[in-house]
Amino acid sequence: MAFEEGAGAAAIDVGAGGDGAGGGADGGEAVEIPGSEGGEGGEGGEGGQEEFEIDEATGEAKVDDQGNKIAKTPVDAKSNFKNNYEKIKAADPQAADAYRKAHFGYQKYQEIFPTTADATAARETLETYGGAEGIETINTQAQQFANEMDQFSKGDPKFLEMLAKDDPAGFSKSISNGITLLGRSDPAAYSAALAPIMHSSLESSGMNSAIVEAGNTISDVFASLKASGADQNLLFALNKAFDGLKKAYGYSENIKKLAEQSGERPLSDKEKQLQAKETELTTKEQNQYYSNVQKAVTTTLDSSINKALTVYYKQFPKITKDQKSDVHSGVFSHISQQLSSNVKYQKQLRSLLNEGDINKVNNFVAQNVSKIVQASAKTIWNRRGFGTLPNQQSNAGNQNTQTVLNRKPKHEDLDMSLPGAEMEWIAGRGTLKGSKRKVSWDWSKV
Repeated sequence: MAFEEGAGAAAIDVGAGGDGAGGGADGGEAVEIPGSEGGEGGEGGEGGQEEFEIDEATGEAKVDDQGNKIAKTPVDAKSNFKNNYEKIKAADPQAADAYRKAHFGYQKYQEIFPTTADATAARETLETYGGAEGIETINTQAQQFANEMDQFSKGDPKFLEMLAKDDPAGFSKSISNGITLLGRSDPAAYSAALAPIMHSSLESSGMNSAIVEAGNTISDVFASLKASGADQNLLFALNKAFDGLKKAYGYSENIKKLAEQSGERPLSDKEKQLQAKETELTTKEQNQYYSNVQKAVTTTLDSSINKALTVYYKQFPKITKDQKSDVHSGVFSHISQQLSSNVKYQKQLRSLLNEGDINKVNNFVAQNVSKIVQASAKTIWNRRGFGTLPNQQSNAGNQNTQTVLNRKPKHEDLDMSLPGAEMEWIAGRGTLKGSKRKVSWDWSKV
């Protein structure tokens, strides 16, 4: 968003100056409000005093034929401004234009801030929250929190995966404490939640198979001993052990049943077709949305980079179209790498993407790009050899003289498409993409 030069500044200057609301450069004339009540002498209002026409020859108030003082005609703010504007314009058109901007700027200022106290309070509030950028950040964070709370309420698996990835230790503690609290607050839900876990553990450990095998073995031994006339106490003990295994197996089967109930029932063929169609439509919509976001953000980023590189192009007027494209691409990648590694930025970006508002996403990216685009442009410009090379030991007089570096250059800054470029790299030499400047470095020192 562009701000009109002059109008905004004038409004601020006028608002800051003067000794009170409505004050002009020299105090100004009091502007009466049309339609206000009150008779002569200010009887209709407290503290009001009627003004009269003054006879310039005598300095006294003018009187009519009956000897009554002639009341001063109320000033029409619009006609007063127009008269003043025309007078100033006749003498100095530029001063008249400045007067016009200041007048209407101050009117706009008064609409927003009736008193200087209102303006001061607004400024203090703005500064408290870090200005417009700070308020935007707070708004983004609040929206992000609201989205996360909504995902939490729905038990969104993707949200839980994100928590586990961003903070594994915190996620583990939260889940452990959450299961304990669930057992106290909702035993049925607690059992349903644990059943699949316990069933999976029993199956994977081979416990169920072991119980069945032990039960069958005891049953066979019991039958053989009973047939041979074994001691009744021994048979009783075996029978008791068998009953214990039956209880354990019954518990395992109950866990299995709960686990099956907690899962989703198999979908019918028709339901599978509908689900597949919905997924396909959703995927198409999401792809289109992300494509639109990508176009908007890329356009904004390209514009910011072109603006930042303009000053460098002026320093090197002979730069070719291909060289410009290479430098631009380098700056784009450099900025992308910085933003990709910024955890806070990525988290806020995900939240805005979930909102589905492309303008919000674009503005957020633009704000963050504006903070690093100048430095990124300078870095890539130098790394391509057009400016002062980073870690340079000696300054080359021309492109055919190698510049010795303290450290090896970035691999992506070298023109690896040249014949023998890989062998040159191994030997500690290379040609920079942009300027075709030759550089070298000592592998034993870098």
